[in-house]
Amino acid sequence: MFRRLSLSLGLMLALLVVVLPVLAQDAPGPINAALADLSSRVGRNVALTDLQNWSYVQSNFPSTALGCPQPGVLYSDVVTGGFQFTLIHDGTSYDYRVSNDQRIIILCGTTPAAEPTPACPPVGDSDYLPPRLAVGTQARVEAGGLPNVLRDQPGSSGKLLGQIPSGDVFVVLDGPRCSLLDKIVWWQVNYNGAIGWTAEGDDGDYWLEPLNLVGTPVSVGEALPLSAANVNLLVPLVNVAEPAALSADGQRVASTTPDGKGITITDSATGTILNSITNLPGVVVALTFNPKVDTQLAVGLDIGSVLILDASTPGTLTQRRALSGHQGAVNALAYSPDGRLLASGGADGVVQVWSPDAAAPLATLSGHTAPVTRVEFSADGSVLISRGEKAIFWGLPSAG
Repeated sequence: MFRRLSLSLGLMLALLVVVLPVLAQDAPGPINAALADLSSRVGRNVALTDLQNWSYVQSNFPSTALGCPQPGVLYSDVVTGGFQFTLIHDGTSYDYRVSNDQRIIILCGTTPAAEPTPACPPVGDSDYLPPRLAVGTQARVEAGGLPNVLRDQPGSSGKLLGQIPSGDVFVVLDGPRCSLLDKIVWWQVNYNGAIGWTAEGDDGDYWLEPLNLVGTPVSVGEALPLSAANVNLLVPLVNVAEPAALSADGQRVASTTPDGKGITITDSATGTILNSITNLPGVVVALTFNPKVDTQLAVGLDIGSVLILDASTPGTLTQRRALSGHQGAVNALAYSPDGRLLASGGADGVVQVWSPDAAAPLATLSGHTAPVTRVEFSADGSVLISRGEKAIFWGLPSAG
């Protein structure tokens, strides 16, 4: 079964490469012939930027009919290179065929354009589980749980088509789609030839899990290096609101609560909440883990403070220290590679360098004339870089 699913996945990915929309600057020249014909039909000039959407497929057609013969027209049975353009304009989808030399232009047909798919989950609605699957990848029903049902439509009211047993693998075809009443994310899948919609989870509990290249569950912490051979299979592993941070071992994800005044740390593989804190004195603007102490988290607030929090006690986040030195929001944080220094960049244009165990800054660096938006250390820890209206590289003066 796994081999058959792998072959299906490869075929699906190969097909997807051909039909994806391209950016306007990559538009092939023959699209201008289609636009000119469309302009004459609607009675006004239609430019590429006037379209709601567009895409194309380039093919070698078996005849000069370009795959769309018209009644009463004679065509030559010679292989003809050309394009099929789909142009969406004023709620109508136009199917154009244009030869490479633009001498043949055929309007194959028109249909009402499909309504745009609503965002899933809806923006700002935290009642949905953040989706972890992706179209064109493999996933499975979590082992040891209950079977997942297949329905003909995304929603609990859809007709029951069958079940996917616990631990069984399927290919994701479409999605996500959100059912509004029960706040559930649905995916269209192919399970052993049976195609239907299945739910990702509910009430904080995932029922489905994405699989990696070798068919085992993926998590943020997996040591699977990215390469040119596998980046086309990237899938979302965790989806949380910004600001967010990942621990150096990849096992913990820190993110803010909806009100911005709390932090939740979850297990990156299971989504289980490990630690949390609420009612912070300000809104969280920046987060970063100590690369050498995975339970230490630095937090930048909009009131100019930096908090050092400890996550070693399950269920809670304990404040170890509050650092004050900025006259405005702390926009950026970065630990040195050895974890002994912490840099903070503020809306006041100042960079502070701290020891996480000291109450006062070790250094105050001025040189920006606008808010600092990012700070980072070089891989060897010898250079501190701050970015805002410009980038400043801070280092020790050369000896001698």
